[in-house]
Amino acid sequence: MILKSISSSSNTKDSKASDKIDDLCSGWWLEVGTANPPCIDFYGPFEDKAEAEAAKLEYVRKSKKASQIIFSHSKFCQPRQRTLTENDFTIQDLEACPPTFFEALLGGHRIY
Repeated sequence: MILKSISSSSNTKDSKASDKIDDLCSGWWLEVGTANPPCIDFYGPFEDKAEAEAAKLEYVRKSKKASQIIFSHSKFCQPRQRTLTENDFTIQDLEACPPTFFEALLGGHRIY
């Protein structure tokens, strides 16, 4: 994983917010969608796609939520948050997800 030290002169709310924004840089991220709770988590950033793929295998192997994982893949992006909950989803988020994730959000009901 890319390790980046951010120097901050104080522990103010503003400096913590900027640290959070800096942490969500463009790079290779592991994107994981789960059914319960319905959310999309981003892990990373990683140096390259191979490192993100290795992290994916490790995550699925160790995750307590493994049975709830609907999809997981590595992608080059800049997430706006580390975790997107059901209330945070946009049309663009859902369009980028596999259909199985959208079906899980609907409780298994298909819309034709």
